[in-house]
Amino acid sequence: MHDPQSEPISLRPPALPAWAMSLVLHAVLLVALALLLRTAPPPAAEPDRSVGIVLARRDAQDERSYFDEAATEAADDSPSAAASSSAAAALPDAAQAPPLDAALALPAADDSFLASDGALPDVTLSGKGRGRFYDGEGEEDIIAEDLARQKARGGPSGPPTEVSIFDSAPIAGRSFVFVLDRSQSMGDAGLGVLRAAEGELEHALASLKANHQFQIIAYNKTPIAFHPGGMARADGAGKDRAVAFVRDLAALGGTGHYLAISSAMRLRPDVIFLLTDGGDPRLTTPQIEQLARRAAPVTKIVCLQFGFGPAPDNSDALRILAERTGGSYSYIDMSRK
Repeated sequence: MHDPQSEPISLRPPALPAWAMSLVLHAVLLVALALLLRTAPPPAAEPDRSVGIVLARRDAQDERSYFDEAATEAADDSPSAAASSSAAAALPDAAQAPPLDAALALPAADDSFLASDGALPDVTLSGKGRGRFYDGEGEEDIIAEDLARQKARGGPSGPPTEVSIFDSAPIAGRSFVFVLDRSQSMGDAGLGVLRAAEGELEHALASLKANHQFQIIAYNKTPIAFHPGGMARADGAGKDRAVAFVRDLAALGGTGHYLAISSAMRLRPDVIFLLTDGGDPRLTTPQIEQLARRAAPVTKIVCLQFGFGPAPDNSDALRILAERTGGSYSYIDMSRK
């Protein structure tokens, strides 16, 4: 017979249900998290960061290079950048464009056609004052308006006079600009025109009266003016200063015909005398067309080209310029002077 008192007694506590154990575990985790948040230090403030613009450049191989604007500005302020800038400032004129001569006080010339080799672009008739461009529409009204404005400005009055230089055909007017090429080839080591021009200009200026006006612009790559500010009165003092100006000129450098002629054109004289050997770079066809349009109907251009022996092959541009403006062309053989 089975005796219940003979069975062993179990001392293990009764097992907790699974839900109770999960509840206890989550409670412990919540308490630990609360303690951790209370004792954690506050987050450090994030330092300010500068914001810049990054520029991207794509080369011919479709690769991109990026440039940080802030880094570029910092590099520009560095000692090495300053040294590079000083070195650039010490480069010869061939490596950096020289500033305009301080004596040049003419209205700024339009150089948009300086290196133009294509067709003449359309030009809008806008703006006021001298040197406006004509595109073929309404030219008669514009010309009449320009002439009226020129008369109202109180330009030279009285009878005109005829002027000739280097035996050119005499031409009449009341205001004259002499544009003198002073590049190296025009000096004593070349054609010797610069020294000969001193006496020729003195003779030409003797034809002017006190009521007339004139200007002398000498140029190589850039032009300088004998009388800053515009046209000079043709009185005795003005003529003496002009001769001294030519006497002190030095022949050096290359040639920039268009910029010098364009500067003279903005003075709106009756006649421009251009004295040059016509060296490269020659005037292009679009430049000639532009100058001719700006000259009409006020200014005539007399082109005097210098050389040794027969007329050179580079005379076409000067001949056309003179013809288009109602002036004249002459070749002077300096071997006969």
